[in-house]
Amino acid sequence: MNAWTIIVATLGGLLLGLFFFGGLWWTVQRIPAASHPAALLMGSLVLRMGVALAGFYALLQLHWQAALLALVVFTLTRIWLRYRLGDARIKRESTP
Repeated sequence: MNAWTIIVATLGGLLLGLFFFGGLWWTVQRIPAASHPAALLMGSLVLRMGVALAGFYALLQLHWQAALLALVVFTLTRIWLRYRLGDARIKRESTP
């Protein structure tokens, strides 16, 4: 695996993670105001899963190790977003 593949896999995992988990956060924020929350959840799930699977499939065409690196970065992005967005929710709920 060369440097170009490592960079593409890292950026791909980051972008896929931001899209997937950022989209999940966005969806959950809009459930209370949705007229059809089940449709919102299912539509969001199908879109997010489709994009994530297509992205990982494309990275798998580069090299299986690139897909594995992207999966690690995808998971780290989830941890980072949970830390960042979780702190924002706690701060928002604790202010009078």
